[in-house]
Amino acid sequence: MQQFCLITTLGVAGRIYNREHNVIRAMAQRFDRVSVVFRRRAKPGAGLRAMLTSQRDTWREGNITYIAVDPPLNPPEGMVKGATTHAPRASALRKSAGRALDLVAMQKDHASVRALTAAAAMAVRDAPDSVVQAMGPWAARAAETLRARGLIRAYCYVDRDFEPGFVTSRARQNHAARAEARAARSADLTLCIGHRLAARAAPHAGDRLQLSPTGVDLSQFARRAQTAPKQRLVYIGEVADWACIDMALGALAQLRADFPALELHVMGPSLPAQRDHLLQLARTLGVADAFHWPGARPRAEAIALMAGGGIGLAVFQPTPLRIHAAPLKVVEYMASGLPTLTTQGSEAGDLITRTGAGSVITPGADAIANATRALLSDPDSFAAKSRAALTQVEPYDWSLIMAREYDLMRALSDAPGATAPASAATTAECTT
Repeated sequence: MQQFCLITTLGVAGRIYNREHNVIRAMAQRFDRVSVVFRRRAKPGAGLRAMLTSQRDTWREGNITYIAVDPPLNPPEGMVKGATTHAPRASALRKSAGRALDLVAMQKDHASVRALTAAAAMAVRDAPDSVVQAMGPWAARAAETLRARGLIRAYCYVDRDFEPGFVTSRARQNHAARAEARAARSADLTLCIGHRLAARAAPHAGDRLQLSPTGVDLSQFARRAQTAPKQRLVYIGEVADWACIDMALGALAQLRADFPALELHVMGPSLPAQRDHLLQLARTLGVADAFHWPGARPRAEAIALMAGGGIGLAVFQPTPLRIHAAPLKVVEYMASGLPTLTTQGSEAGDLITRTGAGSVITPGADAIANATRALLSDPDSFAAKSRAALTQVEPYDWSLIMAREYDLMRALSDAPGATAPASAATTAECTT
């Protein structure tokens, strides 16, 4: 029986639409059996006892078996950062406390690896020829252990984030960087979701490295070009301090005199303190009536919002994590025909520059206002960027990306130790 096993630290059962969800759907169509081993974050309000113990739950959905692990030292998602380093206008004392707690959290990384290893060993125990994909360095460490024990023949490591960017203490950043390097050296195949991550992994992975970009399910999008500017800014996704929504509100305040119909539409979750801060800022700037934020909504509503037209916002603070990220929102904006504003000197900015699907800027209220003004004042440029977005997004269809990943991973399963040719490139790389 052919089995695919995905190992990840992302709580797939608590999220809506990430790379993992597309992998699961695609591989469930190609394999007889799929196992998904993931770290599930503790529930809000979990007590100290829950933090010190390990839990595991298993359930099936069709031919997919989910194994959720809750390792020790695993607080609810965002709890520590939301109270310390990511709190709006956090004091120096709060940030110092967050870095100290982050240093202690290295033990959580080790606990996560042990829990994922044990659960994945159970998933593959009767299927040594399982095709294994590990998302991120901690999942890769678990897969490496399975291979060393002879439980699997080979595994694929997906480098999908700049892992040191998630943490704040220097010691834990170095810890995460070493884990990424080890994963790229050890894996039989390394897939990087962007050029910037690939440049970091190349010295370690050598000719076992391939690009496999962030994709989009084009079948869900109408893909209609905008022929005239629409006075609307659209942001889809998590709303955190790095997302520059405060700057977008400042830009909105600047532009209202010349573009009185301009609105800012945001759809996505946030921590309560962040939401309170931004709603108050909108009132202070006098743009509360033009700021629409229903919070996290079903995916169909997000797609409908993008289909309504406007300008896609993907401007973010140029932190190491965000510079290396290949945001899903950018390719979804492109699939919706939205000219996109994003941060220069980043993976997202590189994509928009290559495709001509928008503008790259330095984060700031003035920069967002100036770029928005330029697009709304030039119908020909607006329409050209909308058309470019639709044309250039075609190679990023998940169906193409997942078909190629399947071929690469089956090659590992059929011939352990074989590597993909160094000259091979993704369809997206060839056409952009």
